[in-house]
Order: sequence, then C-alpha cells, then structure tokens
Amino acid sequence: MIGLIYSYKIIYLFLLFFSIYVLLIKKYINYSFLLININICIALTSIILITSFVFNIGFPTYIDGAFGTKGFFAAGNGLGIYLGIGLLISIFYYSNTKNKYLFLVCILNICALSLIGTKTTFLFLTAGLVFLCFYFDNKLLSVILSIIIIICLFVFKDSIASLLSKMFDVVLFRFNNSGSFSHFLLSSRDSYLIEAFKHVNYDGMYIIRIFFGLGAYYSFRNFDDYTIGIDILESDVSDIFFMYGINILVIYLFIMCFIVKFFIIKKQYLLMFASIMLFGHSILAGHVLFNGMSGIMIPLIVIIGIFSNNTRKRLSL
Repeated sequence: MIGLIYSYKIIYLFLLFFSIYVLLIKKYINYSFLLININICIALTSIILITSFVFNIGFPTYIDGAFGTKGFFAAGNGLGIYLGIGLLISIFYYSNTKNKYLFLVCILNICALSLIGTKTTFLFLTAGLVFLCFYFDNKLLSVILSIIIIICLFVFKDSIASLLSKMFDVVLFRFNNSGSFSHFLLSSRDSYLIEAFKHVNYDGMYIIRIFFGLGAYYSFRNFDDYTIGIDILESDVSDIFFMYGINILVIYLFIMCFIVKFFIIKKQYLLMFASIMLFGHSILAGHVLFNGMSGIMIPLIVIIGIFSNNTRKRLSL
C-alpha cells in the first residue's frame, strides 16, 4: 500500500498538469485567473506562517529550539520550496503587469521565507531580492534602494550579521561543523546514500532492481530485511532509481532537461532559474517529487511557461 501511495504522488503531478492544461485550452478558465489564484494561495500561506510566528503557535522548523518556524505545515523543506518557487512566480507575474498588489505579495512572501530558517529559504530569499530589484517598475528608485541597502549593509554589518546568524543559526552551525562542503550541502544525506549503495544487493534475482527497482517499500533494501515502514533517502533521483529503476530515472532526468531547455528557448529566464532551483533541490535534497506541497510547482511553472507570451495585455489584472 505504501508503494502505491508513492506511485500516486508522481501520477498526481501528471494529472494536475493535464487537468489545468485542458481547462486553459478549453477556456474554462483563463491564464490570468490561474496566476491570480496561485498568488492568492501564496499570499495566504505567507500570512498563515507569519501569524503563527507572531503569536508563537504552530511547529518549529527544528525540534531543538533553534530559530525557524513552519507554522501549521508538516514539512519545513516542502514549505520553503513552495514559497520560494511561489516568490519567483509572483515576481514573474509582477514583471509583466507591474501591479502594486503583486509587489506586496512578493514582500509578504519574502517576510514569510525569512522565518523558516533553512538553506533553501536563504537561497530563495537572496535570489528573490535580486530579481525583485531588477524587475522593479521604477528603475531609478530601484538603483537608489539598492545603493541604500548596500550602504546599510556596510554601516550596520555587525548588527545585520548578528541578526542573520540568529535566523540561520542551524545553517551556520552545520556549515562550521561539516567535514566537507558536499556534506554541508546535502545536510548529511551523503552518508545515507553511501550506506544505501553499500547495502544494496544486485546478485541473482535482485538484478531486476537496476531496470525496474523494488518499489517504494523495499527500495534499496532486500526482501529478507526486517522493515516496519518506508525509508526514503531524501534524494529524489536516488529514491527513483531504487524504487522504480533506471528506466524511470532516465525519463525523470529527460523531463528535467526538457523543461529547462524549454524555458531557455522561450527566453523565460526567471522561470528557467525557478526550474533549476526546483530540480536542483530534487537531486540534492529531495522533498520535491514525493512532496505534494512542493511537487505541484513542477506542473505549475510548466503551465505558466506554456501559456505565457510575455505581454502585459494578456497578464493584465
């Protein structure tokens, strides 16, 4: 049953893509309606997270009491990816409409991302601020604000460093105490992967796992291993290989490359960056393909890319 549930998570993403695609093609909904509702969901999620932080309710990102909250959501990693990609989508929409309300959604999202306190949210925060300044409607004001920010960073560098160290204390602790950069980047997942590849057996009938995998329940384990539940490696490419074999893994890698190339051809570089961030996290840290909250961003950015013609007229509110 567990194996079937994990298979359905992948099928769900395809069904979501084709459902939205048909709704748009048949004109049951229009493109602006889709983007508006995506931004509403992002704004509501941000408000929920900020509210839980202000009133000190909800769940912490880290159980040891370090800074970071995931509000009422189950996984901080999935939430960070969802809001991070959502921020890039909001900036993409804002870059085409220059609507002040979308700018406020972006600011709200940035505030929410800063409260989660993970490496992923730090990367999305940095990228989001850079893109937002770049696409800001008033270029002169954007330059002035950038200069003010740089001056403030220089003048108040000690105070800002202290604040950031508190916000990302776990990230800094792991960086300072990691044996290598790869160990830090993978958050110790490299140890799980090494152990999994040491444990896996390809002898005899187990040779079939190379091509077809052994399903989500057994994955890298053998049939005679004692198991009480599923054990994922938190790296989507490794999990796909062990669960479904190299055939499905090649298909997934092809889809990744196809989507990134698609955005490059359409010169949608903001969405291209979003897809690279999304798939990069999927490869290195998982929590994308098998996470419903962050996984839905794959079909959504593809749909946005397909139906976008980069004109303000089509994207007008």
